[in-house]
Amino acid sequence: MTTRIFKKLNMNNTLCNPLMATSIGYTRLNNKIVPLGYGRDTSGDGCIVTTVADLSIWLNAVLNKDSILTESSWYQHNGSDMGYITFVFLSFEKQITVSICQNLEALQLNDDAGRVEFNIMQCIDQFL
Repeated sequence: MTTRIFKKLNMNNTLCNPLMATSIGYTRLNNKIVPLGYGRDTSGDGCIVTTVADLSIWLNAVLNKDSILTESSWYQHNGSDMGYITFVFLSFEKQITVSICQNLEALQLNDDAGRVEFNIMQCIDQFL
């Protein structure tokens, strides 16, 4: 992945090593926010550590149908691991991408972050 994708796209802050994560994942337990630690999944999407800027490079490569990907490899995917949650939305027709990355499981509408995420999802629905 590093040679064929990350380097080719100049995703210089992306690597397949969860031990390099700098953001701790959190969850809710008994109405408290509790740290879960760093992700330790060493396979598939769980091993990728990236930045928002590099994720944007990836999404634009997909949106612009970069030669790295064939059309048959395009898919929508949400993911989560130890408090880390990522949602990605792409619209080829409208030429937009949206990604939400968080390090707290189960955002709630009474949280500022939860309200922001909910509002973003509503905006996406309006585009469809």
